[in-house]
Amino acid sequence: MNIHKNEVYLPSEDTLLLDYAVRKYKFNMVLEIGTGSGIVSLELSKRNNVVVAIDVDINIILRLQESCKYIHNMNLICCDSASPFIDGVFDMIVFNPPYLPSDEIIDIAVDGGQKGIEVTKYWFKEASRCIKESGVILFVTSSFSDNIELFEFIKNLGYEIRILERNNLFFETLFVVEVRYDN
Repeated sequence: MNIHKNEVYLPSEDTLLLDYAVRKYKFNMVLEIGTGSGIVSLELSKRNNVVVAIDVDINIILRLQESCKYIHNMNLICCDSASPFIDGVFDMIVFNPPYLPSDEIIDIAVDGGQKGIEVTKYWFKEASRCIKESGVILFVTSSFSDNIELFEFIKNLGYEIRILERNNLFFETLFVVEVRYDN
């Protein structure tokens, strides 16, 4: 697997859509999986008590450490998904996963697996373990992804799904999906 290192996923329509969506929430403990440029985590730090921003690329974390050194409620961790966290610790978890369908994951910033949902499913499974029962998960997906299978997977884990935001581009539609435990 060839992975592009030292390249930050630059904020694009999907990042900006998620950035807009998170402004509606205020919680105690928030996690962003795959922080990339850090723009969403920075927005989260304005309204939430504690923000944990993670990314698998140490170079991204090092860059963000320098630019975020005066933001005292943001913690940066280099790790894969939410694997190091205990169950039920976060009030909100957000992510903009790689969602483009690809036969091979060459660029971890955009290649989401054969159906474009494999990485999202993995991140969601980890997020569902770390989210409080009263918490909310927000993520981005695309009309290029197999959302029927993805949403069925999420519903089978016991969650309700709501499309929170939508951006129709000339070549695809981007969605921010809100997921809550179905009580």
